[in-house]
Amino acid sequence: YMFIGYISIFIHELGHYSSAYLFGIKANQVVTGMGFKILSFRTKHTTFIFNIIPGGGVTVYPQNQTDKISRFKQFIVLGSGVFFNYIAAILATTLYLETSLFHAFISFNTMIHNFIHTLFTLFSLTDVITPQVGMIDSIELISSNFTTTKFILFIFIFMNLLLCLLNLLTIPFFDGG
Repeated sequence: YMFIGYISIFIHELGHYSSAYLFGIKANQVVTGMGFKILSFRTKHTTFIFNIIPGGGVTVYPQNQTDKISRFKQFIVLGSGVFFNYIAAILATTLYLETSLFHAFISFNTMIHNFIHTLFTLFSLTDVITPQVGMIDSIELISSNFTTTKFILFIFIFMNLLLCLLNLLTIPFFDGG
């Protein structure tokens, strides 16, 4: 889970980094995770840092560099993290379903719709008192139907889905803020 978390967060930050780079802004640092540093490497302009806990990330730009590009380009830089997670999840869905890219695109968007719908129905009093499926049943169902590769792809798709949705929230900690 931690390795998939690192990869998913790194993909997200790579989205911000790449679009800013295309607009002429060179990031100082791309940080993946929190806590103390476990790994880092440096390119010509940027230090990439991986910390012990895969819980968040940040791409740090030189002071006032983002002010030099238009608001539209700033919006693209901000949205690129979510976009990279979205594309990564669609590619993983293609492998998971062993299908075409178009079918994976449709399936992943259906998954997003169903996930959001399920979140809203989870808060009904009936489901809280008498849940339809218990946690043990869910784990048994997942473990019995997945190969290791399918399970890793499933977790990767789900983590990238969560990163997409969470970063769209208008909360200051996330990109939507």
